[in-house]
Amino acid sequence: MNLKKDAETIFLKALESQLPENAVIENLKKIKLSKKIFILAVGKAAFKMAKSAREYLGERVCGGVVITKYGHSEGKIENLDIFEAGHPIPDENGIKAADFALKKIEKLKCDVEILFLISGGGSALFEKPLDGITLEDLIFINNSLLRSGANIVQINTVRKHLSSVKGGRFAYLNKGRDIFSLILSDVLGNNLDFIASGPSVADTSTSKQCFDIVEEFNLSPENRILEVLKNETPKNIENSKNIVIGSIDGLIRTAKKEAELLGYFPIVLSSNITIEAKEAGELFAKICRDFPLFNEKLLPVAIIGGGETTVKVWGNGIGGRCQEMCLVFLNRVRNENSMRNFSFLSCGSDGTDGPTDAAGGIISNDTVEIVNERNIDSNVFLNNNDSYSLLNEIDALVKTGPTGTNVNDIHILLIE
Repeated sequence: MNLKKDAETIFLKALESQLPENAVIENLKKIKLSKKIFILAVGKAAFKMAKSAREYLGERVCGGVVITKYGHSEGKIENLDIFEAGHPIPDENGIKAADFALKKIEKLKCDVEILFLISGGGSALFEKPLDGITLEDLIFINNSLLRSGANIVQINTVRKHLSSVKGGRFAYLNKGRDIFSLILSDVLGNNLDFIASGPSVADTSTSKQCFDIVEEFNLSPENRILEVLKNETPKNIENSKNIVIGSIDGLIRTAKKEAELLGYFPIVLSSNITIEAKEAGELFAKICRDFPLFNEKLLPVAIIGGGETTVKVWGNGIGGRCQEMCLVFLNRVRNENSMRNFSFLSCGSDGTDGPTDAAGGIISNDTVEIVNERNIDSNVFLNNNDSYSLLNEIDALVKTGPTGTNVNDIHILLIE
């Protein structure tokens, strides 16, 4: 068995199963779009979702806007305007793109329906601040929350209360028009009002929760930001139908199937791993050491997990949550002398882990040997949140490029 190759194969097969093209078309067949259609697509998967919808609907599409992350568009789509913007921190291009889309929609005739294609990343990419909030305010809040270790639900709770399009406000702005939302979920549990901060969904979060989060993570926003946070989001939306077309569950199911086909005994640990990346890396390292001691008859085994961990940023290095998991895993197992042959892969399904060009990383016995032979102090990199630099140095990064989908992260541990 080539465990490193097998882990990458399982990941890529699982990824292929969650590419949005087929899911968009399958769900368009189920909903009744009886009028002319305007496409609005936001998020990391926006381009492929919009392209497949445009090709399927043809001349019924009267226009549209696509807003995606830098490097995630793949050319032109007939009759649609395409924008790229900043993620995970919003930037001026994202605000300009959202404003362009809102003005286009405002000018639409009353008999046009909106097909809203939503994927992860939409929170940063589709943004128009409420009056009194500046782009600099949003950057401060986003940076503070991302570095604090707050989870995606906490981050999006605050984001929604500072935005004129999040937390159901986009649907409320267009309450006289039918909206059909097809949603690729990157939020565990598929809570619709937190995927891309729920622009077309009645919001369940409250202003009080925002203030609790500000206090919990010791944020220090200016008083005028606190005043805006007091404004509640819409709690009743009647003009939007929302359908989830893909999620982490499908990714995990396919990974389990592919592992079995390759001869591994598949075990799904959890599809809802939301602890800190450091804790998750430690957990998989302990499983790698202990599992063979008590379950030898089940070897070779594939232990599969998924979710979205968090990272507390202390240093000034570069990396992402999946790469940090791999570095912690490496740091833990490098001093174990009795390890079976193994391979551990942790990758983001969108192909971009944190602000890097890598989907994640992969650690194997060979990786450990390289680090030990070179006498590299992995703790130095870990303490500086600099997982990318070390994994790049030892050829342990996984690079897929932007995948066109975004359904959380997957972790695959193979033990021979």
